[in-house]
Amino acid sequence: MVQASIPVDLFNPGQVFACLGFMEAADILRGHAEGGFDWSNDADTRFTLKADSDRNPFATVLEFLVEAEIVSLAPANSSNDTAKWKIETVSLPDGDPFPFPDPDTPATLPARLTSADGREMVIDHWGDGTLRDKVKFWAGSGGYPGVALVSDMRDLIKTSVVEQCRGFADAVSDPFALSAAQSGSFRFDWRRTTSQSMPGFLPTAKRTSICSGFRLSNSSRQSASQMQDRSASEILNIDTALQ
Repeated sequence: MVQASIPVDLFNPGQVFACLGFMEAADILRGHAEGGFDWSNDADTRFTLKADSDRNPFATVLEFLVEAEIVSLAPANSSNDTAKWKIETVSLPDGDPFPFPDPDTPATLPARLTSADGREMVIDHWGDGTLRDKVKFWAGSGGYPGVALVSDMRDLIKTSVVEQCRGFADAVSDPFALSAAQSGSFRFDWRRTTSQSMPGFLPTAKRTSICSGFRLSNSSRQSASQMQDRSASEILNIDTALQ
């Protein structure tokens, strides 16, 4: 097993969620993944991850995300498809299990990512059919499918690696140093855009602002008037995580 670590801001919920995503993805792709946070050094907090592989587990996950083919899945005889969003829909054979009843719209069709060597990862949490609240954070997005968001996020990762890194190794060693302007997201980090806890902070008031969230630090607890006076680069300093 190979162990590796990356820098993480533990006051940034998006990065914490992304670390858990790295661990789950590594477990699916390689098996026996274990991870943990190390804050013994306040100046260098880290997330450590290992999996059943002879390669860096962060490299394994990032390479899979960049290279995987993305399709949506539908149960047999379903009329749902995501062709409108230029994403192929694969209908499962009659009798094959589907994680939840055929949805009313294609927005919640599961996304399947497949690598060239046949490894697969299915994302379907938004179709949770238990008695818990439906886990679909991007409600109100006009029916934009989850699989389309997966594709958009993957494209942002690919673009960020090419434009901001001297090589893939840079992205692997510090993935949260990458950032990109987003037109949509899964909203796992609610601080990505406006915050009801900060009356008066309106990103659209600053046309040069690019919302990617902000840290849960002392700066984010300042008054609304102080926040509005600061530049976009000072306010919106969160690195986009793998949401």
